[in-house]
Amino acid sequence: MMFSLAKERMETTRLWQIVRKMPKGALLHAHMDAMVDLDFLFSVLLATPGIHMHCHHGLSTAQELEVAAVKFRYLRSEIGESMN
Repeated sequence: MMFSLAKERMETTRLWQIVRKMPKGALLHAHMDAMVDLDFLFSVLLATPGIHMHCHHGLSTAQELEVAAVKFRYLRSEIGESMN
């Protein structure tokens, strides 16, 4: 629902009463790319021992990159080694 249409309804909720009491400048809405430096995050991930990337799709074309869900996971041992 658009904010301008939802504002009147929203202002009647308990959550709105709580939010109104928060200090000015509190982060109520932010986009991920504005909160995280993705270049820095990826460089740390790639430099951290035990971090592994996985994707069900190839990543060699622009179309594949657009739809691919890349997952990161920490493993104590290298893939193929015993997890004991």
